[in-house]
Amino acid sequence: MIEASTRYVPHIVALIVLAAIPTLLHSLGRFDVDDCANSPALLAPPDAAHAPLLSAEERVHLDNYWGAGNWSAGALDGGDQDQRLRYVIVRSFDPKAVYHWPEARVVDHRHSSRSLEEVTIDGVRLPVHRAFYEPQGSRTTVVAYLLVYDSQAVGNPYLAQLLAGPKQVLLGRRPMWLFLVYGEVGKGEREAAEQRAREWLASAWERHRTACTR
Repeated sequence: MIEASTRYVPHIVALIVLAAIPTLLHSLGRFDVDDCANSPALLAPPDAAHAPLLSAEERVHLDNYWGAGNWSAGALDGGDQDQRLRYVIVRSFDPKAVYHWPEARVVDHRHSSRSLEEVTIDGVRLPVHRAFYEPQGSRTTVVAYLLVYDSQAVGNPYLAQLLAGPKQVLLGRRPMWLFLVYGEVGKGEREAAEQRAREWLASAWERHRTACTR
């Protein structure tokens, strides 16, 4: 018969209690925590002038993937109807559904490369994710997006989740936000379209900070 030393009992009890704390908190309904004070303000449907050019089938597709009420879409100011850029705003408690090739939900063809660029607009520095595509005839696709997690704009969503892990174990999961701009424009309009996308992302970040400040 093996005798167990009692010297480790306090340590074992402490570990059990520590493990029980997040379990108890989650059982009390605190597993998912909306860290934005006014999420509806960011997800409100656009007015008619900025209504997105999405078919009923496309809307059902996005509802099935991101969940009805968790996303909104519209069109950016600037550019004529043929050069118009669109946007999608998404909030999801499943971060992978947001950061894993989100442009594939709204762009039909596959990207040729990806990059992360730091953009500074009016003193605001943001890590902007980019996807690049081969030109289709005289047209080219513009895609740029911003990820926000735990109230921070993030360039590496994997690292952001890892760093936020201990806090979220105790306090509950936080959603990841996606602000994505996309559209097809003429090759000669690409630079102007990319600048419009950067400016919209900067303004979206400011709107998020304003709406989500408690």
